[in-house]
Amino acid sequence: MATSKYSAGIHAANRLLKSMPEKVRKLYLDERSKNPRLAALKTRAREMGIPTQGARSHRLDDMAQGAAHQGVVIELTDLPNIDEAALRASVESALALGRKPLLLILVGVQDPHNLGACLRTAEAAAVDAVIVPRTRATGLTPAARKVASGAAEILPLVTVPSIARALDWIGSYGIRRIATSDAASDSLYACDYRVPTALVMGPEGDGLSPEIMQRCDQTIAIPMAGVVESLNVSVAAAVCLFEVVRQRSA
Repeated sequence: MATSKYSAGIHAANRLLKSMPEKVRKLYLDERSKNPRLAALKTRAREMGIPTQGARSHRLDDMAQGAAHQGVVIELTDLPNIDEAALRASVESALALGRKPLLLILVGVQDPHNLGACLRTAEAAAVDAVIVPRTRATGLTPAARKVASGAAEILPLVTVPSIARALDWIGSYGIRRIATSDAASDSLYACDYRVPTALVMGPEGDGLSPEIMQRCDQTIAIPMAGVVESLNVSVAAAVCLFEVVRQRSA
């Protein structure tokens, strides 16, 4: 069943009001704040017919669940869950129309800020869907939504019970499954992404498990010129996804 969700922060509120006002149910604003940016948000929302409500700071803290809300929390309209079956149907449809789906699979990402950053980058890179596991990973918290800056309301985030099984059916459609690893011998830039692609990325440090790696068709590494051995997953995702964009745009 769909449930109400919250996002937080002035930038997120402005972006949602500009691009997706139909997804905003109500704005909760710090009733004691004198910040003119909050006053402008309140005026803008009311002009658009979106209700606003004053709230004490501690209530905003509770709704934001740790995100830096800057005095505003956005209540979103009910967002329907996108399940694995719906994703499969979408992939089948895209392939039948001759499109080349681009999927981002995130394994074991625990930090909501990293998830939010990945979603923001993925939306900018025209990713069709982001896939995450049901357990041992962060979900769409208000902090993740804030960092995503509206991307979480546009881009499908699909939670699956098993990444390994998801990779099996993704491969059965002929989608090339490409894993990232610091130990890979193939360079990010030596891979052809002008085909249906699923980019599989794990957390910094632990990386991807053997069970996941053996289901992938190729393993690539980002060439590192300095002394740092690895990148944060959200930074690595941006580097990889925009190499896909570069190749597909050429």
